[in-house]
Amino acid sequence: MANITPRKNKDGIITSYTIRVYHGYGKDGKRLKPYTMSYKPAPGMTARQIEKELNRQAVQFEEQCRNGMTGAAGKLRLSDISEQYFEAMKGKLSPTTYSNYRSIADTAILPAFGHHKVSELKPVHVQEFVKMLSAAPMLKANGQPYPDGRTASPATVKRKLAVLQSMLTFAYKLGYISSNPADTRRLTLPKQIQPEIQIFTKQEAAYILNCLKDEPLQFQTIVQLAIFTGARQGELVGLKFSDVDFFNNKLTISRSAYKLKGEQVRTKSPKSDKERTVALNSSCMGLLKELMKQHAEEAQRARQPMEGRQLDIYPLER
Repeated sequence: MANITPRKNKDGIITSYTIRVYHGYGKDGKRLKPYTMSYKPAPGMTARQIEKELNRQAVQFEEQCRNGMTGAAGKLRLSDISEQYFEAMKGKLSPTTYSNYRSIADTAILPAFGHHKVSELKPVHVQEFVKMLSAAPMLKANGQPYPDGRTASPATVKRKLAVLQSMLTFAYKLGYISSNPADTRRLTLPKQIQPEIQIFTKQEAAYILNCLKDEPLQFQTIVQLAIFTGARQGELVGLKFSDVDFFNNKLTISRSAYKLKGEQVRTKSPKSDKERTVALNSSCMGLLKELMKQHAEEAQRARQPMEGRQLDIYPLER
């Protein structure tokens, strides 16, 4: 009997359903990992229509699993592959990338292709998807389109297409399809103009630092560290005083802070999973010593330990 579990968004509204089919136990006596698929109701469906279609999908999926996944491969839809793909990607993608991929799949890919049998997807279908993405209105932070009617940039189209390509590569590796219909060699993509990288001149950096003189100490410190170390935003937010070598004037970057929507700030390994050590100038070191002294006084007043204390930089907001 298939097991059906609703998936809700942060407002508690059901957006899709996960259908699981269990198939016994392994030689070690542990239950085998179930086959899973995802079902996303079409917009406008009534509760009765959703229930009827959901039960039909569950019965059909259970029958496919009973006949063996290899035999059912030709009938698998992209929504079936989706849950397997994201289950496999949990430990491979960073939390923020995983969350972004999930969002793109739920809002763009599955509404367009979720009902398609993977074996029947052709480059022409993917090309139409690219065309649709290119014509989609660009949205502001509040979710509203720009009044001038601007559409999605080539970079946005490429980013969303990359998720579909990854999902179909996964299906190809598992033998569900004989080739990847989203291979860029078989598609015509909108031309992407590489933006010119702008960096501060010495005069601009000096002007910024001069403007900081009357700002709180923590802001002076974070901006100087950003300018002189080139560290990423999350890496700066994740810094602790224990990362500073006050004797040799060096800073070790070993973690990066991130924040998913609706969750607390967490840390992960820095990009490329490698920590690095950078030298600091006397100006940065002076600010860090002042900031640490400030923290030590606050910790003493609050009777709290200094060990593991962060640089008091405001957490990432999304």
